[in-house]
This record gives sequence, C-alpha cells and structure tokens, in this order.
Amino acid sequence: MSTLHRTPQGQVLYCKGALETVLPRCTQTVRDGATVPLDENCRQSLLAAQQTMADQGLRVLAFARKLVPSGHEKLSHDNVTGGLTLLGLQGMIDPPRAEAVRAVAKCRNAGIKVKMITGDHKGTAAAIGQQLRLQGSGDGADQVAALTGRDLEQIPDDKLPETASQTAVFARV
Repeated sequence: MSTLHRTPQGQVLYCKGALETVLPRCTQTVRDGATVPLDENCRQSLLAAQQTMADQGLRVLAFARKLVPSGHEKLSHDNVTGGLTLLGLQGMIDPPRAEAVRAVAKCRNAGIKVKMITGDHKGTAAAIGQQLRLQGSGDGADQVAALTGRDLEQIPDDKLPETASQTAVFARV
C-alpha cells in the first residue's frame, strides 16, 4: 500500500508491505539518521530480522519512502517500482484467540485434520500454527510444517494429495 503526502520538504510517497515485496524496490535505507545505500549485507540482515520476528509469531511489515516531484497528484505503479528508501520493519502480534485453540482441539478430538491457509509469512504462519497446536510434518513432535504457494508449485501433481494431508499450514497463498 502506498500513500502520497505533502510535507515541508516536498511530496513524499510512503509505502508499506511484506518485506519480500518492498525490499527489492529499495536502493537505500536510513542508518543513524542518514540515508545510505542498501547493500547486500544490509539486505541479508533485514531478512534475518524478519525471520526472527516471524518465528516468534509476529506479523512483519516493511516501510519505505520516496520523494516525488512537486505537483505530483496521483500515484501509479511506476512510482513504487524502484528508488525507495527503506525506513524499517515493524512486528506486530496477533495471537490466536483462546476459543480458536479450543476449536482446533475439539476438531482434532473428533478426528478432523485442521489446516490453516493464510497470506502470512511462512515463519509467522508456522509459529501461529504451533500456538494453535496444529499437527504437521515438522521436524519435531511439536513442530508444525508450513508450505508456501511457491513451495506447492514445485511439488509434482501426483504428490500433492500426500503433501496436503501431511501439511498443517499453508502460507503466502
């Protein structure tokens, strides 16, 4: 999502969204109050920070800005395809409600396999799935596996039914 604002410094476009969508459009970031080029080390640090937050069940948003010419009145796709300055990440918690946890438990006790399909980041989805006590083919007994839409595209058609049966969480779909 992007918005356009008049400021004393001129017109500013502000953008928010998933890091994997916003980051490729950024060429700079803000560090210690100064705008600096966004290098590969910084990109990797941001992705690692996102993963750390997602693993804690946080939903993560990236925020960026771009100065636009004075008199610019409407935003277009071209305004956000590049040249953005990454401002930072924000993590927010939206834990499952107690009644959702109870509903999943009742379904499992009734022999129903519960699946979660979400647009969230894979790490966030897996963490929320674990909080809901979903069962999936994770590494450990209490781990929950998550697959993304892109992961599913890579699975041969004849393996999809088995994969869907063994997977509890589907993210970024």
